[in-house]
Amino acid sequence: MKSRIEISIDDGDPMDTRTIELLNKYGLKGMFYIPSNSWGFENLDCYKDHEVGGHTKSHPVLRGLPYELQLLEIEANKGELEKRLGRKVTSFCYPRGRYSNDTIEILKKVGYEEARTTIVLKTDYKDPFRKHTTIHCYQRSEYEGVDWLEKAKEILRKNPEYFGVWFHSWEITKYDEWDKLEELFKFMSEYDG
Repeated sequence: MKSRIEISIDDGDPMDTRTIELLNKYGLKGMFYIPSNSWGFENLDCYKDHEVGGHTKSHPVLRGLPYELQLLEIEANKGELEKRLGRKVTSFCYPRGRYSNDTIEILKKVGYEEARTTIVLKTDYKDPFRKHTTIHCYQRSEYEGVDWLEKAKEILRKNPEYFGVWFHSWEITKYDEWDKLEELFKFMSEYDG
């Protein structure tokens, strides 16, 4: 069985245009999670060949916010994205990966079908509202000193059930990781599980 592979990019940054060029070069599709107060929201046309998901109105950490404020942030963003895109938005990403049971209840109430966290090194897909990831394209302590690109290749070679990659385009720029990201995309495009 071939791995289910997903690539998601958070925050709607101007550098998403460079990410889109790389995705297109390797025939890959991305899911871009866009807050209403971001560059990406004002430039939704650039995502036309990819998917767009919700990421709140103003990108607050939802866990700990009162229910009503969470509802406002989630529902307003979903409505604004759907109005601008002319279609339903069914996928959501928790800002900074933080959420509560109330958050999940709200997502279901307003019509989301799934939500992504920022937990890494997971290769299974159990709960659509706690969809974890495999690799964050950033050097994290969870990788125990192994370079994130090498960790990604190592995991994908094992043909996992699920392989989820996520990052911020601004982070790739800040740490000058574009060559490594392209190498990962090339590796993923050649992968035949």
